[in-house]
Amino acid sequence: SINDSFKYHEIAPELLHDLREQLKTFPNLATAHLVQKVVHHFPQEQSYVLGITSKRAWYKWQSNAQDGKLVNELAQQLNFPGFILIIPFEQNYKPLRKSFERVQGSEIYRAA
Repeated sequence: SINDSFKYHEIAPELLHDLREQLKTFPNLATAHLVQKVVHHFPQEQSYVLGITSKRAWYKWQSNAQDGKLVNELAQQLNFPGFILIIPFEQNYKPLRKSFERVQGSEIYRAA
């Protein structure tokens, strides 16, 4: 939620490289930001959040169905150690986009 705190993900470089390579295989993915959620209960359990934007033509509206489909594809196909929550930077999560962008190094993927 907007009240949560996030920090740099601290993912090992080789795992980050692998994740980026996986993200390249999703043609509808425009950007991805990865952060670690700051947790006070069970801090040893690292929790990550991947915020995404999907590609769309400039003349098309944002589509919840398209975003939901992409989130589901990512959730089913990404190989990532640990817990990762995937959210689209639209609708209820739109305010989180600025929070993620303020975390230096959070943008891990941008489509060419």
